Amino acid sequence: MTGAFDAATLAMLAESDESAIVVPRATGRAPAVPIWVVVDGGAVYVRSVRGEQGRWYRALRAHPDAAIQVAGRHLPVRAEPVADAETIARVDEAYRAKYGGSPYLPPLFNEDARRCTVRLVPR
Repeated sequence: MTGAFDAATLAMLAESDESAIVVPRATGRAPAVPIWVVVDGGAVYVRSVRGEQGRWYRALRAHPDAAIQVAGRHLPVRAEPVADAETIARVDEAYRAKYGGSPYLPPLFNEDARRCTVRLVPR
């Protein structure tokens, strides 16, 4: 991990229901796409519900510098892929704890989505 968010920012991200990710594309466009962010052990994670088919995820893999928009703030971040099974399992639990009542949650646990877990660190 290359950096850490301060405690207030982590709390804000942990409490917010929805955030947006802004990933610049090769075309120069940088749309804000709604995402669900979770916090585990002082780290921030996101996952593409569409797996590798998610446009924002593909753009993020190509250009890992992005930003999160939450509660009126614009947080510059860098994406780091997550591959270890233990972290991915903890992120599963973080999603269940935060969004457990949502009917939109189950697709986040299919293998395609789980493989598209990324840690966001401040830049």
